[in-house]
Amino acid sequence: WLFQGPRVCEGVDLTVGVGAMFGAISARSVVAVATICFVAAGAFLVASQQSSSPVEDLDLSGVAPGVDTGINIPKPTLSAAQIDQLTKMETTRARLMNVIRRLESKLVGQSRPLVEIRVATVGSKGLPGPVGIRGEIGQPGPRGPMGKMGPMGGPGPQGPAGPLGLAGPPGPAGGVGPPGAHGPRGLRGNRGARGTRGPVGGPGRPGRVGHRGSTGVLGPRGDIGPPGHRGRRGAVGRPGARGAPAPRPGIVKGNIINVMNGLAMSGVTVQVWRGRRLVRNVQVSRSGSYFTRLDPGQYKITCSMRGFMTFRRTITVFSARTLTSRLFMSPTMATGQIRLVLTWNKRISDLDFHLSTPTGCNVGWRNKNCNQAGNKASLDVDDVNGEGPETITIEKLHAGTYKLWVHRYSDGNMLRSAATVRVIFPSGAMRVYRVGTDGQMTAPDTWTVLTIDGASGNIFGPVMGGTKWTTVPGTPAVFSSISTSQSGLNVWGVSNGAVYRRNGIIDANKMGTSWSVIQGPAPGAAGVAASDLGVWVWTSAGAIFARTDVTPASPVGSSWLAVPKPAGDLKSVSFDGANAVATTTDGRLWWRAGVTASNPKGSRWFQVPGRTTWVGIYSTSLWVTRNGRIYRRSGMASAPPAGSGWTRVPGAGQRLSVSNGVVWLTNRHGRVFYRKGITSRNPTGRSWEPLPGASRLVKMVSAGNGVVWGLDKAGSSPIFREGVARTGQ
Repeated sequence: WLFQGPRVCEGVDLTVGVGAMFGAISARSVVAVATICFVAAGAFLVASQQSSSPVEDLDLSGVAPGVDTGINIPKPTLSAAQIDQLTKMETTRARLMNVIRRLESKLVGQSRPLVEIRVATVGSKGLPGPVGIRGEIGQPGPRGPMGKMGPMGGPGPQGPAGPLGLAGPPGPAGGVGPPGAHGPRGLRGNRGARGTRGPVGGPGRPGRVGHRGSTGVLGPRGDIGPPGHRGRRGAVGRPGARGAPAPRPGIVKGNIINVMNGLAMSGVTVQVWRGRRLVRNVQVSRSGSYFTRLDPGQYKITCSMRGFMTFRRTITVFSARTLTSRLFMSPTMATGQIRLVLTWNKRISDLDFHLSTPTGCNVGWRNKNCNQAGNKASLDVDDVNGEGPETITIEKLHAGTYKLWVHRYSDGNMLRSAATVRVIFPSGAMRVYRVGTDGQMTAPDTWTVLTIDGASGNIFGPVMGGTKWTTVPGTPAVFSSISTSQSGLNVWGVSNGAVYRRNGIIDANKMGTSWSVIQGPAPGAAGVAASDLGVWVWTSAGAIFARTDVTPASPVGSSWLAVPKPAGDLKSVSFDGANAVATTTDGRLWWRAGVTASNPKGSRWFQVPGRTTWVGIYSTSLWVTRNGRIYRRSGMASAPPAGSGWTRVPGAGQRLSVSNGVVWLTNRHGRVFYRKGITSRNPTGRSWEPLPGASRLVKMVSAGNGVVWGLDKAGSSPIFREGVARTGQ
């Protein structure tokens, strides 16, 4: 009957019987059945009304304000009878609940209770009544038994992270991972102590004999080398055939002249010395002449006589040749006097000797005596027939400047006159000045010899070796190469690979004022060779460049032309505007053909026989050094441009510079020398002369006519030689 739906509960009349049926049904079951019946009846009634007619909101006018009914109650659409029936059902439910509560209280503690609920139908089914007003919510019933577990629901949303748990015990060590990337290189550690020397290993096995190489191609024939060193003297051989006659003695003759009157002297003791050995005493005739025969060689002649100062001269005697040499005697002088003596050869008949004093008086052939304010000087003898002497005596020096010069009165070339001035002091000391070597040719007919400071007695003036070195001011202060033109007005240098030219050089200021950089043809300039008609520059890579449009009026030029280099690596270059020569590190000497002012780069190179280290050229004078030895190229005038052979020059040096009539040389110690006595008849010269006075050490020199530049050996700073004489116009 429980499953007959709500009809079982319609119009019910509850009759409860209690019996002694033990365990048949519990009181909780009776209550549950009754509750289901009434709940189902109410739900059926409501559902039938919802399906049969439109449902509207219930009228809640009877509900107290603020009471939550829990459902949306539609408006009443039932009739009054239906509403009355629902009211009765609710009353019945309440009564049933009260009966059940009383029944449960009585059954507590009894062993076999029996509850029987009977429901009887009362009358026919009436129309469903309207939905009543929701009653008050009853007290919650006791908790029912736990139902069966339903199917597992889907995963819920992730909850918040729980608190951090306690650290678990350390897990087992993992396997070795792959190696990591290389880190940056650490700093270099300190050098460890040197280990002990290991034992000497045993000799290795001899290597196999290599295969014989193929025969090389025959190379070109080399140049003829210079003469070899003289070998040791061999053993005495058998007597040979009768040789040529021994060299015949030479003849030495001449006159002994008094410088005060130009007359010959007799009674003079003449001795010939070879080193410290007296060779012979020479007899002097009553006419003042002497004559002797001497074997070829170099000798020193001394002349002495009471009342006169000893005269000394060095001569060279040649086989079967006659040397005529005049010997000059000067009377003794009082303290403070200075005697000046001029002599020359017969190429010029008349040279005139001149001296200007501090008062402006000019001693000469027009005015032989000056005596103004105590400045007394006189021309003792004037010669108009050639050879001299002409003598000027200064009685006593006074404060001021004395100037001495020689004027060519008659026709002739003064540079070929062998004009010589001797300055004689009371002590017997003597200084010798020669035209073309010392002093300066200030005009074609005038040779300025020297000046004297009357206050100190010091003698100054242009001399072949100059007077002192002066450091050239300005920047850059360090150079690797320097070169001057023949005129001395165009000076170029190389510093730190850049090319420079000296500004402000004039005749009155040969040192100039400053350096200006010239845009170089290529980086890394290594050397420079300058002239008045062109400039050559070479780089450390061996490239050569020639400067175009260089003239005395425009010494800077305009642009650079590339010059093909000779075979080999360059070592030195010399260029005088018309001739260019170069040496390479393998010792070969090269001549550049076709060099002119309009074509400063020339046309082609050809090799000159011989081996060289350093080279210098001016016109037809070509000099080189090789392994410290010095050579001059002969035959340059007769067989230009390569010449015909090499002439060994006595002496030793490394770097040289050639100018008009003089060669400058530096040796490996930094000492500087100049070659004296170079003439057209004697192009090799007489001797090497060191620079007078204390001289600084020099790395290299570059010489013009009356101008010498150099580089200091200690710091490579540019230096200028003051007081250098010109050798001609």
